[in-house]
Amino acid sequence: MVDGSEEVYLGGGADMHGGAGDDTFYVYSEGMVGVLDGGEGYDKAVIDFHAPDQGFVFDAAPYATIEEFKVTVTTGYNGVTLYGGDGNDQFASYDSYKGGPSGNDYMDGRGGDDVLYGGSGADHLIGGDGNDILDGDYGVSGIPSIYTDTLEGGAGNDTLYGGLESDILDGGIGADTLNGGSGADTFVWDEATARLNGGIDHITDFDTAGGDVISLRGFASSSTGIHDFDSFLAASHDTAAGVYVSFDGDTNGILIEGVTLADLSADDVMFS
Repeated sequence: MVDGSEEVYLGGGADMHGGAGDDTFYVYSEGMVGVLDGGEGYDKAVIDFHAPDQGFVFDAAPYATIEEFKVTVTTGYNGVTLYGGDGNDQFASYDSYKGGPSGNDYMDGRGGDDVLYGGSGADHLIGGDGNDILDGDYGVSGIPSIYTDTLEGGAGNDTLYGGLESDILDGGIGADTLNGGSGADTFVWDEATARLNGGIDHITDFDTAGGDVISLRGFASSSTGIHDFDSFLAASHDTAAGVYVSFDGDTNGILIEGVTLADLSADDVMFS
């Protein structure tokens, strides 16, 4: 047991109990974490999983006395799954060698202001509550990718980066910033939450020539007035920054940066 504000280094499977201060636990493991009890204070765990088994899962929920996690997983296998806690967590998953097997990873930040980094596979990142940063292809520049990432911001003012290939980005509730990166990306809004959005979402790289699409789910039979491309245009206007699409006045909608209404066609907007 440690008491006071301490930095503690341990291997996988070891048990450690913090005291009254602000503790930081550093864990290097092949897939096992023992008891981490932070005790009182604001405690952190920095965990490096190296080459865990296929289908590896880490869940922060049992470690209720740790306020903040930073978890890195390096593996050549598929299927890393990471669940955060209520604090501000950072997750990253990397392939063990450049050009190696691509991991299709699942990360759920849950509560807090989280940072989630996917690798070169078809990753599914969920920010949850809080102001989160999600990057589908972090650290894989120059590596060919044929995978579609799915990024869901959840509640809060989130920042989503799709990266390589054709990705799906859904900011959720809040004033979000969406950047699809290269590829034909799909930017999603659900009618059930659009009017509750609480701000203006920004698409920073909408590419009409590159096949990017705005997907309005549930709008075809909605009461918002936007139900087809003509009504979409009627709810939109040009601004100095791009096209603003109004869901509910001037404070709740989408700003499609760098384009004009004349640039948009029915192929750029999907209704369901």
